[in-house]
Amino acid sequence: MALDLPDAANTYQRDWRHCIHCLGLWWNGAATNGWCPSPNAPVVDGRRTHTGPSWDFYLPADPEGSIGGTPH
Repeated sequence: MALDLPDAANTYQRDWRHCIHCLGLWWNGAATNGWCPSPNAPVVDGRRTHTGPSWDFYLPADPEGSIGGTPH
């Protein structure tokens, strides 16, 4: 599905997944899936983790920019 993206988005980051417990996106490109705030998430190694079968989402990115629009 084609989307209109800002001109500043010149690259993409893959491996984003949708959590079936907190309904948020998490980055699945690390050794752990991060911490899930949902009390229903499974506990692995003493902490709740994101889970769920999901598509691989690609998020647009502008590596030269930052949140707030000020270059780093």
